[in-house]
Amino acid sequence: MPRPFWQTGLLGYRDEAKITLISGKLVVDYHGLRVFFMSKLLKLLLPFSLSLNLYAGVETVKSFDLDKNQKDDRFEYWLKGKLVRIEEDRNGDAKIDFKTFYNRKPYFEVTEQDADFDGKFERKQSRKYLGKKIETLTELDKDQNGRYEISYKEITSSDQKLEQHECFEMSVDQAIENLAIGGIKVIGKLENGFLATNFGYTIDTACIDRWGTQFPTIAKKTIQSGMQCLLRLHEESGVTNGSTGALRNAYNLINFIEHINTTIVCSETDFNWYKVMAHASASSNNAIKQPKVSHPFISINPKHPKLKKKPDEDELHEVYKTIFHEQMHTLGYRHEENIEYSFACEDCCLDKRMTKKEKTLACRICTGNYKNESDQNYVKDIVLYSRKIGQDGLGVAAALRYLKENPRDVLGAAFLTYASGNIYNPVAPEFAEIIKEKNKFFTEEQLDLIHEGSQYAESDIFQKSSKSAKMVATGMYELFVNGNKIGAVDLFETNKEALKKAITPQQSDSKTTKKVMSNLQSMLLASLRDIWLKTIPVDKTSTRAYKLYEYFKN
Repeated sequence: MPRPFWQTGLLGYRDEAKITLISGKLVVDYHGLRVFFMSKLLKLLLPFSLSLNLYAGVETVKSFDLDKNQKDDRFEYWLKGKLVRIEEDRNGDAKIDFKTFYNRKPYFEVTEQDADFDGKFERKQSRKYLGKKIETLTELDKDQNGRYEISYKEITSSDQKLEQHECFEMSVDQAIENLAIGGIKVIGKLENGFLATNFGYTIDTACIDRWGTQFPTIAKKTIQSGMQCLLRLHEESGVTNGSTGALRNAYNLINFIEHINTTIVCSETDFNWYKVMAHASASSNNAIKQPKVSHPFISINPKHPKLKKKPDEDELHEVYKTIFHEQMHTLGYRHEENIEYSFACEDCCLDKRMTKKEKTLACRICTGNYKNESDQNYVKDIVLYSRKIGQDGLGVAAALRYLKENPRDVLGAAFLTYASGNIYNPVAPEFAEIIKEKNKFFTEEQLDLIHEGSQYAESDIFQKSSKSAKMVATGMYELFVNGNKIGAVDLFETNKEALKKAITPQQSDSKTTKKVMSNLQSMLLASLRDIWLKTIPVDKTSTRAYKLYEYFKN
């Protein structure tokens, strides 16, 4: 039986009601009942000791109307100066459908989502640190019976970009306007080798030493152009009652500009910069030792540009895009885990050299008008886009996630075929053949994806690895489509010597052969890693998969 609301917070029953402080009044929400207390009156009515206990747990709320429809759609809950959770109405129906909780140990972030807007939260993601990496546990209640039938884990590392390729509520609109009209100046204030600005960045003077005095202007232009683009994408989306990802990202960027300076570094030497243009912090767990910098930061390869203070046009264009790419990472987005805002928004908003079709795909993803990263429309867009920009891993990760959440879905299998179907991947055409053998009925869309994914089936470079590729493809079909992890492990274990030989390059092998082997190894490891991480708790099959993963990895 529910306890009376006046006991809440006084006797430790805070989970029974929500206590907040709004406009100088204590507000208690209890099972649909909202009661207001004048704070001064409450102090007089309650014993002094109990009053202190109550105030110790009081949350303050900041509410925002992001889509400007006269209804608040974002609510931030603060306790003792720290943001503890955010509640959002993303479709404009005046009901909360997305919640983010912070520091729910052992997780630093937990999100809950009502993806179909029926009032029931059926998707949960919990993130915790795993050394320098982040482990994400996704759980789904597919039949909405209050229990999670599907759960899987993913591990992501710090994000990198490869070489080429109480006035706050009122200040948000003003900050956007300031950016739009260009009314921002560089503050020439030097502190410990860093230049302070008033447009959201603290800049390492090494950046100026490398790129010249124009670097602060480049950084300023980047955030201005990016912000304008995000707002334009939201306006062009046609969404008038609800928020898009572009609008939410614009708001989050404004928060950084107004309150949390991002540090741009160009002097980090203790990092493996091989083929890496830049990397950024995606969480508070990321930091740089030398120079000593904590989250949020963007670190640019200190060897760029090739000629000191003499960047050419291509290098200037690349660093201009890269800053915005990495800025999206500082908002918490990671490659292969979240909606791919970093690449997509960079290409949509700042790249001048993409084709019209590529730009359209990039802008669609950057707009982010999806339910989440497993939305069918998003998965379709990202597998098409990832092949266009040569980042197949983004599409493969999205297709695998879709299959985990939608077992036996032929469209998901078709997505995986297309996403992995590059000229060096021998598994994709074999996987396509298995799909056609195992299924009788296909939509036109599914057939198109399967056909495109297997377009290199007759390539001569696949002949040497075709047997092994078929083994891997069979194991992947058993695992990701049929959900038969034991069958997949049995297959890989039985053929482990042959598979090991197929992925181990010899000195006499050509670069092309080595690339084919590398793709074969990647698909095999992706399968084993999924089996190893997917089982909760760890069982014998998971342990077997881990041993095979280590065997094939080295």
